Amino acid sequence: MFRNEDDLLKAGCTFDELRAIKYQYRGGVSGTRGSQYEDVYATWRLIKSMERYLVTGLEASVQRQALCAVDDVVYEDAKTEEYCQLKTSPTTTWTAEGGKLEAQFALQQRLCQNAPTLKPFVLRLVTPDERRRTLLEDGLPVSLSETTKVDRFQSFKNLSDLWTVGGACYELLTNLCAFEGDSPSRRENIFFVFFDVLQKVPAATPCSLSQVVKEVIQQRPTCTLRLRDFTLPEKWPQATSILRSIENLNVDIIGGICHYVYEEGFLEEGDIGRTGTERLERFLDRVIEREPETFDEFQSLL
Repeated sequence: MFRNEDDLLKAGCTFDELRAIKYQYRGGVSGTRGSQYEDVYATWRLIKSMERYLVTGLEASVQRQALCAVDDVVYEDAKTEEYCQLKTSPTTTWTAEGGKLEAQFALQQRLCQNAPTLKPFVLRLVTPDERRRTLLEDGLPVSLSETTKVDRFQSFKNLSDLWTVGGACYELLTNLCAFEGDSPSRRENIFFVFFDVLQKVPAATPCSLSQVVKEVIQQRPTCTLRLRDFTLPEKWPQATSILRSIENLNVDIIGGICHYVYEEGFLEEGDIGRTGTERLERFLDRVIEREPETFDEFQSLL
């Protein structure tokens, strides 16, 4: 990934090209304040890569408004780099404005190919309109065909469209939740962890999956994002031995979240707290101190 001007120059960027990139960067940072489509696409890229991170530990990051020719969103992991340009206009073409878009992608392709620390890369042109995507794909310049893909990322009227059924993030967020079952509020909470962490990171600065996990552990104890690594509380065995005596109650820790289910003619469930938080530790202390024998007594400790 290109971190600064020196990286661009080492990849063969001319001073005139560097001036143009810096001008584009300044305009992009100013023009994309409040560009929700780009922010959500960057958030989606992080969410999409979290499943693999939880399984393998493979770190990934995104940048918004990077210092390069194809600059809206840049994704990077240990294996690849992806440079993404987002175009919401229904009239976008490769040849408009004297072939500006083609020239932009051609420059990024050349810089990536000449970079001293070459990593496999992909250039992506992203649009919300399927018809426009097809036209852009059909018109893809031959010189870019081996490195460039044209994608569709669906548009939305409200952020809530993203985590409801059929939304761009619905299945991803459902899979990242520690618990099964349809819960829009849990999906919403997980989405906003990613979204909010990304908003805190300045332009041209990577936002990583480990930053998201750190935010969950330190600041979002009620978020039900499942984690790859967690430690059971020291008092867990003693507390659960007491709770097991309450008929029809099951208390477990899944993905780092302590969750209870009670079923006796009706179903009631809830999240108690995340491992490593004072909230869960205090609950376990109350269980050990008061030794509840009924579900009502258990509820009084929550």
